[in-house]
Amino acid sequence: MGDSREADETMDFGKQMRVMRVVRELTQKELAAKVGCVPLVLSFIETGQMQPTQELEAKIRQELGFAEAYEEALEVLLQGAPQASAENI
Repeated sequence: MGDSREADETMDFGKQMRVMRVVRELTQKELAAKVGCVPLVLSFIETGQMQPTQELEAKIRQELGFAEAYEEALEVLLQGAPQASAENI
């Protein structure tokens, strides 16, 4: 991660990935098995400590149905936790 913009983009994807994974009721271990990596890699991505390769990001997006469902998933998650906000998920 070379600059702060890249760090922000990594964190944004990681937060989005976590929301989608939680709504889909998948553990990091389950998602890791589906996309061909180890759970620790997903943990690092979700916390912004690591940026996924383009190939891994594409697999994650496809497995979680990212393009179609992020906004819907976020609303579902926030409805289940009234005091939650997008920033603290």
